[in-house]
Amino acid sequence: MDFHAQRESAPPVLVVDDNTDIRETVRLMLEDEGYTVLEAPDGQEALKYLRSSAERLIVLLDHIMPGMDGMQTLVTIADEPALTRRHTYIMLTADGRTGPTHLMSDGDEWIVPVLAKPFDLDDLLAAVARARGDLLAVSYHRTGEP
Repeated sequence: MDFHAQRESAPPVLVVDDNTDIRETVRLMLEDEGYTVLEAPDGQEALKYLRSSAERLIVLLDHIMPGMDGMQTLVTIADEPALTRRHTYIMLTADGRTGPTHLMSDGDEWIVPVLAKPFDLDDLLAAVARARGDLLAVSYHRTGEP
């Protein structure tokens, strides 16, 4: 599948995973598709990026990490509604889960899609492209500009 047409105006992608090899593989693959990629080794570092970013981010968040894992990170994010509205998230997991994660943020249900590891690169690219579309749609809805 060719995702090159999807990358115009692509927001940066934050890859959060404790495995350096996975972060590097995902980064290289996304950079080949024209995305700017940031990396964080855990949830604490991810939160620093999310809170300080002037840009909206697509976040690929590993479920199982030492320290603050992906679920703990999402629960923290859910307590900060500005972060749930500003960025978009995809959970990556090798624990066999395949359904979306449902959380509450500011009284609204917040659904985070889940992509099982090992993932097919085309599936990952498609998930990132959907997240990109979601961010652009929200941005357009709020400002009236693409």
